Amino acid sequence: MANDNRGRKPNNLNENIDDEIFNLKDQIILDGYKIAGIKSDVWKNISFNISSKYNKNITPAALRVRVALNRGGIRDKLGLISSKENKDDFSTVCSPCTDDDEMVIFNDLEFSITFSDNEWQAIKPKTRTYEEKQGPRTYQIMSPYEWTNIVQEHFFMHTRLPCCLVFKKSYINVNYGTYISVRGHCSDCGSVFEGSIKRIPDEDSWKFFCESNIPFLKGKIKLLDIFKGGDSIPAQIPNNQTLRTAKSRAINSERFHSNPIVAVNIMKYSESYCSIIRNVGYDGFFVHFWSNLQLQIYKECYSRFKIPTMSFDATGGCCKKIKRSNGDQSNHLFLYEGVMEIEGKTFTALSMISEQHDTLSIYSWLDRWLRCGIKPPKMIVCDQSLALMSAIVQSFTQYKSLQAYLESCYKLIFNPNDRTCSVPTCYIRNDVNHFIHLITKWTPLKNVKFARTKSLFVRSMALLIFCNSIEEANKILKAIFNVALSQYDGYILISNKQSTEDTICASSKKYLQSLISNKMSYLQEYDTFIDENSTPKELSEEDHDLEDLCEDFFGSFEIWASSIAEQCKIEVQTNEGDIDNAQYTPEIVPLIIKAMKLYPCWSGIMRKTFGFGEASTSSSRIESNFNQLKNRVFKSDNLPLRIDTFLDKIISYYKGDHLLIQNNIPLKKIYGTNAIPSNQSSDSDSKNQNLNTEYKRVDEIHIDTVTLDKYSNTRVECNTETNAEEQ
Repeated sequence: MANDNRGRKPNNLNENIDDEIFNLKDQIILDGYKIAGIKSDVWKNISFNISSKYNKNITPAALRVRVALNRGGIRDKLGLISSKENKDDFSTVCSPCTDDDEMVIFNDLEFSITFSDNEWQAIKPKTRTYEEKQGPRTYQIMSPYEWTNIVQEHFFMHTRLPCCLVFKKSYINVNYGTYISVRGHCSDCGSVFEGSIKRIPDEDSWKFFCESNIPFLKGKIKLLDIFKGGDSIPAQIPNNQTLRTAKSRAINSERFHSNPIVAVNIMKYSESYCSIIRNVGYDGFFVHFWSNLQLQIYKECYSRFKIPTMSFDATGGCCKKIKRSNGDQSNHLFLYEGVMEIEGKTFTALSMISEQHDTLSIYSWLDRWLRCGIKPPKMIVCDQSLALMSAIVQSFTQYKSLQAYLESCYKLIFNPNDRTCSVPTCYIRNDVNHFIHLITKWTPLKNVKFARTKSLFVRSMALLIFCNSIEEANKILKAIFNVALSQYDGYILISNKQSTEDTICASSKKYLQSLISNKMSYLQEYDTFIDENSTPKELSEEDHDLEDLCEDFFGSFEIWASSIAEQCKIEVQTNEGDIDNAQYTPEIVPLIIKAMKLYPCWSGIMRKTFGFGEASTSSSRIESNFNQLKNRVFKSDNLPLRIDTFLDKIISYYKGDHLLIQNNIPLKKIYGTNAIPSNQSSDSDSKNQNLNTEYKRVDEIHIDTVTLDKYSNTRVECNTETNAEEQ
């Protein structure tokens, strides 16, 4: 008996898939001729139905492609017009593969492609010999990996359609008929592309009809020349990574060199930057830059202002680290700037990008600026970076170190009639907001039990900023030490009996509270630092926490504060009260003594000596300038950038900014028409040094460096001397 069940069962899965698609026909066909996009829920529903009924996993994308490519004649079943009906005609029927994957039927497109001479030379047929069974045979073929890219490119330039054309081999007939014919189709929508060259072109008759000649790199087109804003992504870009690669190549082609250090060196000797980039160093890397216009504006404003004031600071996060030839990376690159206020606007006088942040590096930057015939400013505002303060003292004053500057300030305060000590030629000030922020970061204040304790000490330290005399500062400092060192508060106990006399601690608290209430309008601006729930600004890497400053140089203000603390400690030991002192914090006393080392810088105690200056100063001018650069000028850039890219953009920005400032100031004609050639830096002229009558060259550089002692967890300052000629 014959077995009628022999063989494999027929596979009817395709029919079942078509039935499921046909059941949701109304949701698939939109507006009578469009196919629902690939993200439509209808494809997910069909995929779920097939998986549950037939135990087959078909992705929604595969279902959408099946309908788009008319597999199994599904488009005919759904009543859609096939895009391949007229495939024998010499024409192109193309349905754009839009971003939302909607199918739109267009009329046939006919257009002519004109190749440039370079393009034709790249793709024209060439003779190639193949080894076959019957022997070698010669064929005419078009250049592999070249002609398909060029045809695809011209197709997109004519149609602006994102179709991805898949070509079969080209047919070449040298003897008769059509010379070259090509055929392809879109891999997504199925549209057919046919093209032909009827006769062999005359080599001498080719003309340039294209807007640009597109170069090729390993078969990939320079896409940014044909891709315009508003276009759909062309098929030459298969994914976002390719687009990023094309963009990166276009950016790299505009750079001076692939190595950022070499690029900066080339920029220095180019016509556009030779008078702006003053000096470049390789190990460790630095670049000093300012223009002749900046020098001109500064000189004019210096003669107009009674007290020329500048702010100096540094910021990171602008430039990428430089990769060395051995694979190592450089240190963090910081942008240093010196700014001043002109007519309510911020003017940047000089800039530096450096990976070294020590005194010598900063001093060499300032010294080179002064060699351009520049007079040093009368007052400087900066943070408490020791390297920056030391370099400023050595560059803008007659003293050789920060230690000498502080000693002279001490002598001028306690013995103003001493004629052996001269007033510094530049007043060095610290940003009070930065100082108050450092105080709030002290460990004893961060760990206090009561919030009012932190508020009392921070505001009491702020009172020292507004002192007009050393006698007033002595009273306030003594009151602070009395509160911090006293274990008892309230009324004095005599023979275990309460009296009506206040303890030293209670009297000191009342004294401080009365001063704080009288100067509340001045102290309210520091409440944001006192609030424990506030998020303070993060310190940059060059900032030094006062809690860690433990230099070994002689500081007269420190010894003065230490003697007051010892006197207070003796007085409060025998002073017993009826209640405990909630503000008893002896751990804060050494930190206050250390902070008093820089008392002339962060307070206004020296105002009478210099004859100018406000009680408190702020570096908000330069902070706002850094904010302007990072959040506005470079808003569209992904910081950090390569050093040469950042340098190019910031110089371009400053050129326009300084021209606007120049228009608001009737500048004198400091430089003649041909006084400074465009290819020569103004600081190269040694005669400019004679213009600076108040600047005296420092023969020795005293570097205040800070090193970490791993055993004591404190910082120790090493005072070294280096001859200026050894720079």
